[in-house]
Amino acid sequence: MTDLLSKSSPPVWPGGYKTGDIVYHIGEPDVWDDGDRIDFGDEGVVHCPTKDQLLLSVRFPSMKVLFELTPADLSRTRPKMERSEEHTSELQSQYF
Repeated sequence: MTDLLSKSSPPVWPGGYKTGDIVYHIGEPDVWDDGDRIDFGDEGVVHCPTKDQLLLSVRFPSMKVLFELTPADLSRTRPKMERSEEHTSELQSQYF
């Protein structure tokens, strides 16, 4: 059984993330026709990098598929939910 264990460290992906890291979406919110949506502050889990190694595939519980993001759209810490009045109005117009 010990022959199944790797002696090497798990790979590190773009932005220094690795598989299983808990991340928070800090990019712009979006909604798709199938009902999937991603909001600022949503928590997800890093799955793997994309083939080009520039983006990360992240699993968000609210989405049916893996979502590909740049490391700049992710944070390791939960963001404060305070937003500017302009940003709040933009969100409301998208969702309501």
